[in-house]
Amino acid sequence: MPRLDYCIPGEAASAISTFGGESYVPLAAGRVGSAVRNPSLSVISGFGYDFRFDFHPRRQQVERTLILIKPDAIQRGLIGRIISRFEDKGLKLVGMKLMNLGSQLLNEHYAHLADKPFFPGTRAFMQSTPVVAICLEGLDSVETVRRLCGITKSREAQPGTIRGDLAMSVQANLVHASDSLETAKKEVARFFTDAELFAYDSALTGIVYSTDELG
Repeated sequence: MPRLDYCIPGEAASAISTFGGESYVPLAAGRVGSAVRNPSLSVISGFGYDFRFDFHPRRQQVERTLILIKPDAIQRGLIGRIISRFEDKGLKLVGMKLMNLGSQLLNEHYAHLADKPFFPGTRAFMQSTPVVAICLEGLDSVETVRRLCGITKSREAQPGTIRGDLAMSVQANLVHASDSLETAKKEVARFFTDAELFAYDSALTGIVYSTDELG
């Protein structure tokens, strides 16, 4: 496997684990008094630590995550526009259905909010219309979807995000998205059976991702 040897000035070298935006694993380090060992790389010159890196970037993980398109988006006719945001990004749709949310399901889904004074209103809001439940798949999809959605307080969400462009509210913020990989696994299983999730080859996979990312 190819390696890169170079010098990083000062004690900060011990914290370096990235190069070119990717993560790498340092194999060894030793104090050296020369500049860049391989000057053709033109990384950093000067005295410091010599690091040897295995050039294998952190392998991205194919993940599945849950999105709920909420009643405010249903009433405003934004279902298609929201789904298009995810599809335009290159995420793969592997499950989707329109469903009414029962109290038991909502109590489980929002168990972390059950003791909050606003929870009854949240539950009533989520039951005011059907919602669209969606399962998306892609590399690092949990965090990717969170970034696309924007922060919970919609009027402060960044322009370009779904909430930043289309919403103003905290509760009526158009979508729910899983907040971690662990949560996503639980939520996908909560809203979909195995028979409702589909594994298939997408014709766009080789265009959306590079060969190196796919492994």
